[in-house]
Amino acid sequence: MLISRHLRSYAEAIRELPEGIEWTRESLLTDSFLMERHGELAMYYAPHNEYANPSARIVLVGLTPGWTQMRIAIREARGALAEGLGDEAVCRRAKEAARFAGTMRAHLIAMLDELGLHRHLGLRSSGALFRERDGLPFLRGVSEAGLAAIPVERSSDGLGEGSAEGMMVGSADGPHLMHSTSALRFPVFARGRNYGGSRPGLLASPFLREAALGSLRDELGMLEAALVIPLGRTVEQALRILAEEGSVDDARCLWGFPHPSGANGHRRKQFDAQRDRMERKLASIRWG
Repeated sequence: MLISRHLRSYAEAIRELPEGIEWTRESLLTDSFLMERHGELAMYYAPHNEYANPSARIVLVGLTPGWTQMRIAIREARGALAEGLGDEAVCRRAKEAARFAGTMRAHLIAMLDELGLHRHLGLRSSGALFRERDGLPFLRGVSEAGLAAIPVERSSDGLGEGSAEGMMVGSADGPHLMHSTSALRFPVFARGRNYGGSRPGLLASPFLREAALGSLRDELGMLEAALVIPLGRTVEQALRILAEEGSVDDARCLWGFPHPSGANGHRRKQFDAQRDRMERKLASIRWG
C-alpha cells in the first residue's frame, strides 16, 4: 500500500534523467528533487519509502535513506515508469531494490538469527525476510571476520552503505513478513552529506523532529500488529517518544538493537549488552 503519494509530483523529473550514465550527486541533488530545505539541511525525494507492506510482522526502522539508496531507488523507479507501471508498483519495485544490502544486511541478519527471530516466524534464517537477489546466498554462521571482508562504500557521515548485494536465501514467504522504513522517510543531507543523526541531533532540530515523529506516527499506525525494531539509538529515542505518548505500543518494540552498519565498531558490544533483554522480549510476544 502507498503511505504517501509524492511520486506523481516527481515522475516527470525521474523520466527525464539521462540513460546509460552513472548518476552523480549533481544529477539528483537538484531543485527537481528538492522537497524542503532548512539551513544546511536538505530533504530530497526518493520513491521507495512511499510503499509499505501491509502484511508485515517485522518493521525495521533506520534513520534516513542515504545517497546510495536514493540513487538505486530512483533508477529502479525510472525503469518501472518506462514500463507503464502504476504508482504503487513503481514504489514497491524501488523498495525491493533499495533496502538494506551488503555488510549492513549481513550484520543485520546475523544479529537477528542470534536472537532467534527466524524461529518465531517459522523461517530457517532471518535472511528469508529479504528477497533473493543476484543469486548470491547468505551463508548462515558466517564469521565476523568474514563479514568484515565484504567491501563497504563509506558515506560521508561515516555510516557504511554496503556494496555487496543479495546476501540471503530463504522461504519465498519471508519477504512478505518484513517492512523496512526510515524515521526520516525521504533522504536528508546535511551540508551535502548523508545525514547521520548529529549536527544537528534528530530531536534537537524542529524540522527533523517534526518530520521523523510525524512520519513514524502515521506509518507505524498502519502496521499496529508488527514488531518494530529501531536500528540504533537515534531512531530508538524517537520511537520512545511515540511509545510514551501512546502512538506506538511499547510491548511491540525491540529496544536496544544496535545499528548494523559496518562503521559501528561498537556493534558487537552493544548487542551482547542487550541480548538477554531482547531475547526475553521476543519470547514474550504472542506471534499468533
